Amino acid sequence: MDGSIKNSPPDALFPSVSRRILVHPEHPNLLNKVTPWELDFRQMGPGDLQSEVIVHGGADCMVSRIRMNCAVHQTGAPPPGCLTFGIPDVDGLDSWQARDLPRDPLLSFGAATGFDSCSNERHVGLTLAFSETALTDFACRVGQELPESAYLTHLFEPAEQMKRLEHLKQKLKGLLKREDVIWTEPLFEHLALDVFVIMCGAETEYDDRPLRNRRYVLGKAIELMDISQENVIQISKLCAEVGTSWRTLNRAFLDEFGFGPKTYFNRLRLNSVRLEFLRAEGKTSVTDAANRFDFWHMGQFAKDYSKLFGERPSDTLHRITTQDDPGWR
Repeated sequence: MDGSIKNSPPDALFPSVSRRILVHPEHPNLLNKVTPWELDFRQMGPGDLQSEVIVHGGADCMVSRIRMNCAVHQTGAPPPGCLTFGIPDVDGLDSWQARDLPRDPLLSFGAATGFDSCSNERHVGLTLAFSETALTDFACRVGQELPESAYLTHLFEPAEQMKRLEHLKQKLKGLLKREDVIWTEPLFEHLALDVFVIMCGAETEYDDRPLRNRRYVLGKAIELMDISQENVIQISKLCAEVGTSWRTLNRAFLDEFGFGPKTYFNRLRLNSVRLEFLRAEGKTSVTDAANRFDFWHMGQFAKDYSKLFGERPSDTLHRITTQDDPGWR
């Protein structure tokens, strides 16, 4: 069924009735209205962010695809009781867990640790989520155990299973195009077997020691930025709180995002203002929303906002107040 996912929210971990849902949210963070996932998308590249999400699923598994046309920093975690795997278009994904991606990976999204990635304007991501209970039962039926890495945030490099991975990718794309898919037990088993064989036949060991310091510095700095959006923290103080030098911090952000921590912090707060407009549905003003996130020079704020999002703050607010369904295109 095409149309607004808002009119057909899933009533369980996965939809209990087979259906196809297509949605174009004004901002991908608004998907938290209709999904149990914890997701945070932060627009980092300039332009009018357009998002498209397609979901199709049954009781024990769900396929989805998300497409975005601007550079975005993504973080998130699946809900408890869910094992989720991703097949990204690596041309659109710049990094995943602070590392470059191999040519054709299979990603596992751990609920406990979550994931972190940076995508560009070509990003298209496919995901396949299973009920943990159903996938574990399937493994028992075929006389195997799921590898521990299936429960973690992990990257599989299926060196000898490339054809199966490509076949699975095309199968998922085909399912998302159809509205008449019946989510039977055999379909679930075919998808589960593909993922199972790819995981068990993949190279899962890699040396991530050089990345650990960078990931710690980035993670700690962004965590402090998150809690300091309404009272801007100086970069020098941020370095002291993280316990690193300005040079190290700057290099970590440049390597991950292509710009420094000051620019990231500014864009983070601009994203928060934009979400304030969308969620307030006309019950705020440009000045109030900007001031809340410590923007006081309104001329510079409007210039930065327009450069990042491709429209003036007042245009966003006006468009939202005149839409019948604010937040959904």
